Amino acid sequence: MSGIQDLYAESYDIVVHGAGYIGFAAARKLADAGWRVLLTESTGALLWESTFALENSIDGNSSGADWAQWLDVLKQQSAVRENSFDAVVAEIAAASFLFENPSIQTLLYAMPVAAQQVDGGLAAVTYATKEGFRRIRAHRWIDASEAGDLVNCLGGDAGVSREAESKLCRMMLQSPHWTEWDSAFKDYAESAGMSWKAGVRKTERHLIWQDDGLPWHQALLKRIRDLRAAFDVTRHPLISHNSGSPFPVYGAGEVSLPANMPANFIVLSPARNAVPLRNVVDRYNFGAEAAKQAQAIPAQLDFSGLNEMSLSGLPIVQELSCDVLVAGAGTAGALAALAAGSNGADTCALEFAPYPGGIGTGGGITSYFYGLPGGLQEELGKLTEELTELFQGVSHQPNRNYWHHDAKKVAILCEFDRHGIRFCGGSLLCGTEKAGGTVQNVLAVLHGQLSRISARAFVDSTGDGDLCSYAGADFTTGRVGDSRTLAFSQ
Repeated sequence: MSGIQDLYAESYDIVVHGAGYIGFAAARKLADAGWRVLLTESTGALLWESTFALENSIDGNSSGADWAQWLDVLKQQSAVRENSFDAVVAEIAAASFLFENPSIQTLLYAMPVAAQQVDGGLAAVTYATKEGFRRIRAHRWIDASEAGDLVNCLGGDAGVSREAESKLCRMMLQSPHWTEWDSAFKDYAESAGMSWKAGVRKTERHLIWQDDGLPWHQALLKRIRDLRAAFDVTRHPLISHNSGSPFPVYGAGEVSLPANMPANFIVLSPARNAVPLRNVVDRYNFGAEAAKQAQAIPAQLDFSGLNEMSLSGLPIVQELSCDVLVAGAGTAGALAALAAGSNGADTCALEFAPYPGGIGTGGGITSYFYGLPGGLQEELGKLTEELTELFQGVSHQPNRNYWHHDAKKVAILCEFDRHGIRFCGGSLLCGTEKAGGTVQNVLAVLHGQLSRISARAFVDSTGDGDLCSYAGADFTTGRVGDSRTLAFSQ
């Protein structure tokens, strides 16, 4: 793979925005045809429907040569069992394809904020990235993001999008005793309006329910408490992990796009299409089929007609303010936000991941190696321990310094609620504005919208010192001597 600056300097045959099943299938098909493809994604998640929403069902009525080819890849890894596949193996297989195919490049953690057209064609899109704002050029474009990120750049809120007919949340339970319990748990699920199904592993079961609109942590906590209250067994199943967002199921619907969409632009966003998309098979086939449509576009744009990118001209969609802005809500940042919020400050916690806790939750480092007890950390630890017992289904053993990764996410979010802290997950810090030698505002993409956030005080708790870097501080990379970085975090 070429360097990051080469990535921005190149003009691509096509850019596919969105690395879920739709975008991945389209990019894979086009790369196999020898096209020079750039696959961009606002998050770090490939195949997010499986890796984050945990959807792994194979609909027996769905077919198609492209999906069958992809399924064969998973079968070769022994990752398919009955009507389900292993989501972890699917992500690894997708990452391997992207890494090994010379026709495709990948840019994760990149959010589109502005578009430029030349002679009626979409020629360039400015993305917010960890490096700031960067422009990408291509002759053709596909918007495969869930809500239509590129469509919004071109036409704002014009047109009509659609809502999913249902949104499925999922809980994974693990136990060697399902032969004893399956019937009772299935009856419980059905009585509560939920679904119960086997997983790809013999020890795994899935509890599936409709999203009820509550915040993720509140809905999950309610479901787990109801589940624990329903069963009096000595060997409770372990709740190993949970979907971080619901999986949207779309039937046929009515939509409309903003007027005068570019001729070299294909919209595959589920919210902006009328096509039924009920499972990942539908999504994969939809993306692969659209690749054929893309190949028929004869666009060859003259990029010399592009104006120079002006940062001052980027559209600020919303203005926010707070007393204290904490950038990064990991192990340190979450406590910094709680310290400010518990002392009465109007506090905003900005975090790129959709959940707080950093390496202590999403990173799977679920214990403290060294440290002293006391203060806010101990208060948060007590709640985390209580919730860990709930997630594990057994009493927490004394003197065992560990926690359940999702339990800590829930504990932090509950404490944020208690102290009135605004958690802005899934957001990307991309700049600062200074006056008189001090930071006045930060620029960030929140929910797909470029935003300006003003604050009286700023705290940088990002892993890479992003806020300090944007503010103009000198920095070095890695340790003194050889500049090597931590293996697990880069």
